[in-house]
Amino acid sequence: MLPLRAGLGTGCPGGGDALSTRRRGGVLESAIFTATLHELATAGYGAFSIEGVAATAGTGKSAIYRRWASKDELIAAALDATLPSLPEAPDTGSLRGDLLVIMRALGRLINSECGSAMRAILSNPADAEKLAVIKERVMVRRRQTMLDVVRRAVARGEARPDAVCRRVLETGPALAMHRYLSTGRPVSDAELIAIVDEILLPLIRA
Repeated sequence: MLPLRAGLGTGCPGGGDALSTRRRGGVLESAIFTATLHELATAGYGAFSIEGVAATAGTGKSAIYRRWASKDELIAAALDATLPSLPEAPDTGSLRGDLLVIMRALGRLINSECGSAMRAILSNPADAEKLAVIKERVMVRRRQTMLDVVRRAVARGEARPDAVCRRVLETGPALAMHRYLSTGRPVSDAELIAIVDEILLPLIRA
């Protein structure tokens, strides 16, 4: 990621627009995404603005609007592009081991800069419909990893077939996110292990 305000202070009149002509493609998008996360974490969802993102990224608003028509589209794209990927469905040989790999990867995500941005979104229920769209877009691929792990555990006889259920599998991530939202502190490894051992395994095991 580019540092915040990368390219500002160049002394160019209307420096943002001049910079946007020099930085193109992935380089410009990276700067915009970094600025988007910063704006979310510092201003919150309600006060988030394209103007603030443009100023922080050192580019013009027109460069942003050419790519994303609204702040919701920009936020979803920034989170989708910068969220650390969860691993492909792990195969440690046991359901517990696989769930720990997934929950620890989720913990790293929650504790990252992206997690701070997600906290700003999730803690503001002012526009629940738009927030739901954003959450679904950025989490759907990550949820699939959990489904794949439990399906394989069912085939091994470790999990009940009815455990391959979105509501069941969202319990662990939801608890980890709730812990972070309610305290604002990083989620510890001990807490992730407890979620697996005390919540997920009793729900899923055959």
